[in-house]
Amino acid sequence: MLRRILALVYKESLQIARDRRIRTLIVSMPLTLLVIFGYGFNNEVRHLKTAVLDLDRGSHSRGLLERFRTSEYFDLVRYVQTEQELADCLDSGEVKMGIQFPPDFTRGLLRDRHSSVQLLVDGSDSNASSLSLSYARGVIQDYSVRQVMGLESEDLFIPIEVRPRVWYNPDLEQVNYMVPGIIGVLLLQLTIVVTAMAVVKEKELGTIEQLMVSPI
Repeated sequence: MLRRILALVYKESLQIARDRRIRTLIVSMPLTLLVIFGYGFNNEVRHLKTAVLDLDRGSHSRGLLERFRTSEYFDLVRYVQTEQELADCLDSGEVKMGIQFPPDFTRGLLRDRHSSVQLLVDGSDSNASSLSLSYARGVIQDYSVRQVMGLESEDLFIPIEVRPRVWYNPDLEQVNYMVPGIIGVLLLQLTIVVTAMAVVKEKELGTIEQLMVSPI
């Protein structure tokens, strides 16, 4: 039985080796799909192009913008003067997020200990938009906590310090866990496609009946 299976495998291997189209498909299909699925569906949000409309120009708006500037998730690439200019940047796709400070932002924090900042996000990519809003809220909340405690970042004392250590994927690259799974899916798809092409080839050659009555 094993010898018959090996003989059939040898026969199919010869046919694949002789067919240039199948050889090309076996090589090109996995590589192409691996690049598309591995890097095209990357949901990580880093260095998000961001525009700023600072109508306040006070110490707190500059301080908060500095936190955004030092974050790895945002790149402040445009400083605009009007709301229309900010909207145009989002409409054209030049930026994916806008930060707008009202004229009384710093005064509100100093007088009432409360103020607001508006975040405008391009929602065409809902997943990236959700992540960018989450990161932006984290930056703002961190700045707010430090202001409530009345301390600068260098002087802030935190009783419990968290020291995370990530194993096996220290940079938390999404590709590192997506690609192995994608390879398995591609191998499964490639097996189905090659098998279908082999059956069609047998029918073209008129040898499908021999394959169907083979004692395996």
